[in-house]
Amino acid sequence: MTATLDAFANFDNLFAVYVGNEVISDSKTSISAPYIKAAGRDIKAYRDGQNYRPIPVGYAAVSASNLLAQQNYLACGDNASQALDFFSINHYSWCGNSSFTESGYSELYSQTEGYSIPIFFSETGCNIVGHRAFQDQSAILGPQMNDIWSGAIVYEWPQEKNSYGIVSYTSSGPPYKGTPEPISPDKLPYWDTLTPTGTPSSEYTSTYPQVACPTSSSGFWSVDAAATLPTIQGLVITSKPPTSSASGSSSTSTGNGLTTPPPDPDLTGGGAAVGNAQTGLSEASKIAIGVTVPIVAGLLGIAAFFYLWRRKRSRAAPTGPNYERADKTELAGEEIHQLHGTDYRNQLEGTPIAQLDAIKTEVQTPRANGVVTYEPMEPQEMAASPIAERRDPPTLI
Repeated sequence: MTATLDAFANFDNLFAVYVGNEVISDSKTSISAPYIKAAGRDIKAYRDGQNYRPIPVGYAAVSASNLLAQQNYLACGDNASQALDFFSINHYSWCGNSSFTESGYSELYSQTEGYSIPIFFSETGCNIVGHRAFQDQSAILGPQMNDIWSGAIVYEWPQEKNSYGIVSYTSSGPPYKGTPEPISPDKLPYWDTLTPTGTPSSEYTSTYPQVACPTSSSGFWSVDAAATLPTIQGLVITSKPPTSSASGSSSTSTGNGLTTPPPDPDLTGGGAAVGNAQTGLSEASKIAIGVTVPIVAGLLGIAAFFYLWRRKRSRAAPTGPNYERADKTELAGEEIHQLHGTDYRNQLEGTPIAQLDAIKTEVQTPRANGVVTYEPMEPQEMAASPIAERRDPPTLI
């Protein structure tokens, strides 16, 4: 997650980041709520520690029976650093020519009155009736909901098999290429008729108190709101010093129970063990390098000596009448004449050619733990190749 934030943080059109999408769907999965909240806490601490702009961190929920408990739990508590920056809902109840009441939007609105963090639709645009009229936009961006709800994201951008796309491309994707063409261009002017009002983010301050945490309820919401949020053992979220201020060595508190330690002098080149200002190495580091390099070089030299000695020894051919040297044919590092003390080619002298196809002379291979055989040649090939001159490679069977 931190890598994703690093990759997108410098784009000024980044709207927000999510720490989860539709994780909670019933009472059994509600036990994951503390982990979602803890993930938001840690990502916010990392965001602030990296001196990124205050990119909102939130969660996208599915329309479940415990939706109200979800939205309140992720926003509640006395410690604002543990609450998410926003809450959003994937909701598809307004289908076709529905209404504010019939769709259930009126109930959603009543459940969010006095909500302490921004809330909006992260997915909307029902297509069950066969067409998408987007009439819910007049309620979301109009006087019925606009004073609390912060708009909606219509699902989805490219047209795919589910037919939820609002544009199509000439090439199949992803990645999609070419110029996007609206699926229903006649629907685009619909948004021109809407005149939502709102507060610029630079001027926004919440006027609502922190919402109350939901109580645990068997078969509905299995979370103790008073329980401490989980942490990752050994997690340390470091902070970068602001570029405009002088650097120091004091610890920095993130406001969420996680403290960032002062920089390690041996890693940064700062503190009492400062070495060369250009290399950033401490005296201890330079001593360690000076001792380590000769030791490593010596070990490499010894390894090279033994490698060459063993290679030379393995290539030294034995002598004697039974060791007529064959062409070099290796099997797991051994040559044919080293596999046994007898040259089995000499035993085939005088054998009629007609019988050679049925002969397989086997020798045990001490090193390869297999069996070596000479594969018979075709009779016409054998006739032109005297037995004493054969140099066939062995084959494992």
